[in-house]
Amino acid sequence: MDTAVRALQHSKRLKVDGIVGPRTWSALGLTVDISKPVTLASQPSNNTCYAAAATMVLGPGASMSFDPGPLPAGVAPDDHWARAFAQRFSWRLEYGMTPTPGALEGFLRSGAFWIAGNLPFPAGPSYHAVVVGAIWGDRDADHTMLLIYDPWPANIGEVYGIILGDYVGTSPTAFRYMLHR
Repeated sequence: MDTAVRALQHSKRLKVDGIVGPRTWSALGLTVDISKPVTLASQPSNNTCYAAAATMVLGPGASMSFDPGPLPAGVAPDDHWARAFAQRFSWRLEYGMTPTPGALEGFLRSGAFWIAGNLPFPAGPSYHAVVVGAIWGDRDADHTMLLIYDPWPANIGEVYGIILGDYVGTSPTAFRYMLHR
């Protein structure tokens, strides 16, 4: 690996030191590299992903309880919850858009943010909320990776990366809601 890094640095007329820093990443085509601190919070039960996602976006110091109130007649539960969380925490709610890397980069500059929608699960798609904590890539959806903090499985949670273009292509309703600062 060190030999390959040094060869690339030499071919791009960079300082040849074998260290992959910002200039070496840029030479490889990486133009976006934003990471925000997120502490993984798992959901304690099957229907608490929204609360766990909010906890991750707000941070561990923001311990609070929040009741989104009764479900208004004719409103889908997920729509009600997304609106209630956006209002309570003064977040912006983006609804039903297919995100571009540039839009996600803009959201992340203000802090980690929440996406919710029909996300892929091994047993089939299910409505769920996760948090985006980092974005890396070249501003092309097929070459842009998001770091996801997922409150599922219950009492565990997990962190993983997704390629934006693949995710949108296979799960077009995964970005039904985006809540950001």
